[in-house]
Amino acid sequence: ADWDCGLACVQMALLSLDVPPPACSLKQLRARLSSDSVWTADLVYLLASYGIQCEYLTSELSAGASSAEKAGSAFYASSLEADAARVDALFARAASEEGVSIRCCKLGANELWNALRDDDQLAIVLVDGRMLYARAGRPPDGDFEGHYVLLVGLDDTTDSFRVKDPARSDRTAV
Repeated sequence: ADWDCGLACVQMALLSLDVPPPACSLKQLRARLSSDSVWTADLVYLLASYGIQCEYLTSELSAGASSAEKAGSAFYASSLEADAARVDALFARAASEEGVSIRCCKLGANELWNALRDDDQLAIVLVDGRMLYARAGRPPDGDFEGHYVLLVGLDDTTDSFRVKDPARSDRTAV
């Protein structure tokens, strides 16, 4: 597939940083990847390839089976073994890679809120797509549906994050 929500978030971030549109088309971004499967570590290296300083916070420094189980293994099943080896190699390489920082750390909502207080910060966040626009009190059915969104700031009047969702045309506060 040519469209990918993670690549679309990278594209939105690069455009907001004044990278010319032809240099960061989805086709250009896809061409810079070594795999058709896109993981968060790929997005970090992709941004770094444009000279963007990145910090990737993750709850696990591995792309093994437990990560896939948490992320809805059916989606990753066909390529999990190859993806895990490739992504684990990206994690291992991060310490010596210019512009890439990968840390094992869980970031709470308050910490994320404080980080986005700085207008220079953007965050590409992997969320459960079923939960993003779910009505309060109505848990969604089914397995985790990984979906990337770009957090572009805060809305203090509604105490919400300003979200650019590549699957929607509007800017949303959640």
